[in-house]
Amino acid sequence: MTLPVLLLSPAVQGLLGLEQTLSFPGDAFVLWVLATVVYLYGGYPFLKGLRGELMKARPGMMTLIGVAITTAYLYSSAVVFGLRGKVFFWELVALIDVMLLGHWMEMRSVMGASRALEELVKLMPSDAHKLTPEGGDGRCARSGAPGGGPCGGQARGTGPRRWGGGLGGQLGGSVAPDRGVEAGGDGARR
Repeated sequence: MTLPVLLLSPAVQGLLGLEQTLSFPGDAFVLWVLATVVYLYGGYPFLKGLRGELMKARPGMMTLIGVAITTAYLYSSAVVFGLRGKVFFWELVALIDVMLLGHWMEMRSVMGASRALEELVKLMPSDAHKLTPEGGDGRCARSGAPGGGPCGGQARGTGPRRWGGGLGGQLGGSVAPDRGVEAGGDGARR
């Protein structure tokens, strides 16, 4: 739809020297119909985003794009129906096309990052070993794993342990390497 709008726009016809070749009686109304389709269909995500941002009283990028395309469309429509001025339909469709391309690229990268995080979660062990001050080992299933839930307390490998006499070395089934046990509160690893 963009190409016909570009070819029927007076500014583009003047730039290409095709005013006599491409213009015909009623071409402004055909241009308006085509631009209306692009505005309503292509601009829908931005108009929906505009509404959502205004309902939350938090204007953002969708508000900016929605206001820009609506202004260009309404002004150009008024020119088609009698207001003196120039139409901006080709700018309207170009803006919508570029913004849709950017929106698509953004969503594609977000989905890629989401898939990468899902793959990282698959690499996590399904359970953790919690070292207790007495030197015991309590198994805790990862939240989301079968029988999973929060461990409570401090799980192995999540930060310094501040009790003396704990276990060193890797426990069976653990993935994290031994980081030593902090003893005596002086920060020295033993």
